[in-house]
Parts: sequence; C-alpha cells; structure tokens
Amino acid sequence: MLLLAALTLSPTASAQAWESNPCKGGDATLRETLESGGAITVGLTTRNKMSNNDAFVSAISSSHLAAPGTPPLVDPDPLIGDLPVDQWSCTYAAPAAVDGDLKTAWVEGAPGPGLGQVLLVPITSQKLEIAIGCSAAPEYFAMNNRPKDVEITLLNTTEKLAVQAGTVHVAGIVNTLAVALEDTPDWQPLPLPPHEGGDAQQFVAITFDSVYPGTTYQDTCISEIRAAK
Repeated sequence: MLLLAALTLSPTASAQAWESNPCKGGDATLRETLESGGAITVGLTTRNKMSNNDAFVSAISSSHLAAPGTPPLVDPDPLIGDLPVDQWSCTYAAPAAVDGDLKTAWVEGAPGPGLGQVLLVPITSQKLEIAIGCSAAPEYFAMNNRPKDVEITLLNTTEKLAVQAGTVHVAGIVNTLAVALEDTPDWQPLPLPPHEGGDAQQFVAITFDSVYPGTTYQDTCISEIRAAK
C-alpha cells in the first residue's frame, strides 16, 4: 500500500489519504492553520486528472461525510488488498471535487451547515470553474446545502519532495479573496485572489462563510472544480 504521508514540518495540516489508503474524516486543523498563516502539506498523486492535461490531483479538507452503507468485501487478491474498502471510505472525501465526475461530490462532515469548513485543491490554471451542490441527480441539488459566501485562499508551493506515489508539497499563503457564489447547478467562475505569476504548483482553499440551505439535508457540497474551458 502506498502512502502519501505529510512531511513532519510545522505548522502544517497533513494530507488525508485517497485511493490507496482509507479516508478518515479530514483534517480538523486545516482552517486554524490557514487563519494563522501556517504552511499546508499536501500529497499529490497522478491517479486522477483535473481538466484534460496530466496534472497531479489530490485534495484535502477539514472534514468529510462518512461513506454510506457498509464497506465492500475485501478482495483476497494480494495485489489489490484493501483497495475497495479504501475507495469506499473516500466516497465523499475531498478528491471527489476534482475527479472530473459531476456525479460525485465532496460533502463536508461537520455538525450543522458546515460553516468554516475548508476544501483545498491543486490548480493547473489561472481561470477556474466550480459546480456547487450535489449534481448526482437534479433533485439532490435542492436537497443539500450549497456554499454561498466563501473565502478563497491562494497558496504557492515553497517546498517539494518526490515520493514513490507522486510528490509532497508544502504550500504557503499568497492572498485571499471574498467571493459570493450564485445558487445554480451550472458551472460558474471561481475567481482567484490578486497575485503574481510563477512556476510553482498552486493550491486553492475554499472556506464556507455562509450557505444556501438545502430542503432536506444540512450537508454542504461541492461537486467539482476544474480549469475553465
């Protein structure tokens, strides 16, 4: 089993597991680390793609909703091991917001409407789009919360380490921007804070300040973030 562990640097928020390790609920210190101006440590793999290029993709969050139902039976094949269980545990985890599939979503797992919860993703473009809410079916959009007012934080990689499964990045804050999102299931622009260009891997953190309430559930969802087409 490959592990993208966090670097033991401080202050950091460590990367949660994805695909080859179980997801265990996110990193509750993520918002505190951002507010204190601390560095964030993120492990990136190449197993998924964001947009149509070969960008690294992984993501972390302050929480995520527990996987539904019961875990699948473990495949006895030693080459697969616990992979089906690990993937199931990540059903609503942060990487679901950058997997290129609108039928999946990151769903925060905090009590109430998720105010203050954070999603952090790598970006490969200076022009981004976001699909808020749950897009798995038309009726799910209204049933679940959607982010309304958010704080966008841009981070640049300051340290990088190559590991077997990809790379581990330590990223520092560049700037922040308050954004009001529209309550629509359609793609909409996700503006970045003012910043200078550079070649380092960048990340965007989205913090929920308010939400559009769902008719049935209090969970707040983001279906997808991608490079604008």
